[in-house]
Amino acid sequence: FPSHDIKVGEWKDKSGNGRNGTNTLTGRPTLKTGIYNGRNTIRFNGTSNFLSLPNFYNLGTDDYTAFIVTKVTTPASFTVIFEQAAPASARRFVFFVGSGAQRYQYYHNSFVGSGILGTSVNSIFKAVSSGTSRTFSINNGTPATATLADFDSTGNFTYLGNSSYNEYLNGDVCEVLFYSRALSAGDQTLIYNYLAAKWGI
Repeated sequence: FPSHDIKVGEWKDKSGNGRNGTNTLTGRPTLKTGIYNGRNTIRFNGTSNFLSLPNFYNLGTDDYTAFIVTKVTTPASFTVIFEQAAPASARRFVFFVGSGAQRYQYYHNSFVGSGILGTSVNSIFKAVSSGTSRTFSINNGTPATATLADFDSTGNFTYLGNSSYNEYLNGDVCEVLFYSRALSAGDQTLIYNYLAAKWGI
């Protein structure tokens, strides 16, 4: 990559399924080179940058395992890393960070796992959905759990670096992995260790 910053209009899905993150508008995030372990990252400015994602899963009803490698700058209020929401609904699956250097996970209009970790460090967010069980953790710590009613997010919208309430991310997203099943504990550990080594966590 050249040394100057590049505005990102599309982040390709490496699975080959075409689930690319896109932004054809002016609020595109920036490719930053050689940031973590010499690797590139996507930087969001906290005021206008985001990527839209296609409806690849219904995170209210499907089984899945998700990993997001991110570094968040402490926000004044709320800043969102990832969100999927049903239209005209407060029911959301979202990783977000609150003021006071705390990280949270939020699902189906209820907070889960407040105060897990301070901000401004490179971290791995993980969520696992199996049936009606949800677990959330950061850096493989003790997971927060939820057994909340599912929501139907048919016709949902999905954002990376923003939310339906325009809570823009101030920070970096290095990698996003989604699996269409609840992975075994052993597989989760293998993937976590791979990501931690890759991104210097």
